[in-house]
Amino acid sequence: MKTISSPTIRAHNSPQSIVGEALWFAATLRKVNPSVVVVYSLRMCLILTLVQCFVRSCEFVYVVTGVGLLGISESLKARLTRRLVFGILSLASRKRSHFIFENSSDGLLDWIAAYGHKTSVFMGAGVDPDEFRMTELPTMPPFRFATVSRLIWSKGIDLAVDAISALAQEGHPVELHIYGVPDLANPHPINPAIWSGRVGIHYHGFSDQVANVWREAHAGIFTSRGGEGLPRALLEASACGRASIVTAVPGCRDFIRDGLEGYVVPTDSGLALKDAIIRLINSPNDILTFGKAARALVCATSTNKIIQAKYEQIFHSLLDGGRPVKSYSDNLGTGRRPVLCDPNDAMTSRRTRPPS
Repeated sequence: MKTISSPTIRAHNSPQSIVGEALWFAATLRKVNPSVVVVYSLRMCLILTLVQCFVRSCEFVYVVTGVGLLGISESLKARLTRRLVFGILSLASRKRSHFIFENSSDGLLDWIAAYGHKTSVFMGAGVDPDEFRMTELPTMPPFRFATVSRLIWSKGIDLAVDAISALAQEGHPVELHIYGVPDLANPHPINPAIWSGRVGIHYHGFSDQVANVWREAHAGIFTSRGGEGLPRALLEASACGRASIVTAVPGCRDFIRDGLEGYVVPTDSGLALKDAIIRLINSPNDILTFGKAARALVCATSTNKIIQAKYEQIFHSLLDGGRPVKSYSDNLGTGRRPVLCDPNDAMTSRRTRPPS
């Protein structure tokens, strides 16, 4: 398996940028001549569709890790852009392509399936249950919620801040611990300075010890506004045996079942969110029960071994059609392996990592 870093700049979304990346991608694939190409993110899926007609000797795997702001905004521009992007993706070769989604509620999934494309749903990118182990809950009070995320508007962290800060001011022994940094390539980054002085709110910045974050927390809170695939931090919290409160958006609601692994609340409802927080901090038995169920769900659906096996199955199905597996050119290494193209490995592999 070979990873190729593309020259994508996520903040640049002009047609000229997209075309330039497509030309680079086409030239690179002709040079590498892989058997299978795997791309991550909606943008790279779009670019791969544009270059398919120029690269006819390999198979393609599209990994849709959420649709971002296109899945949230209902402005006229967003609706038109959404139809354009979805329409282009539907033009991908049905014989040589396989689409992977991280949740079954993604609006793009139904669109792509309607055009006859092969699709699969993987519950996230895979979590190591040995790294993210279930540990005893910290002592209480206070009750400590945590969230690990890029600091952007769509993640809805401000909703959790408002709810928990209000409850703390009312005398409830509750805190929110926030880990992550602003994603300046996103159209709507959040400056954590706005939380300075808020009662019960603790901002910690970047962390590369995410398992420790969950060992020190009692529960996770993920108040996304939408556009998600399946938040990796949610899976990591669950693997550590932590209950979570999530909003009813695709991805979050596909994993957390209300009353089983945590609570699911309506999006943008401060009152419902506060009610769920109070119910959880006043129910020590539920905290333990939800946490055990959350880890069990990860172990059944989302470990790295499970996800790896599913990828291997797709690779075999694509390559066993009679076409020989191709090797790399000498200057990029040799081997009978697929190629992975990740436009921004830092943001994909660890959402808490600071921008380079």
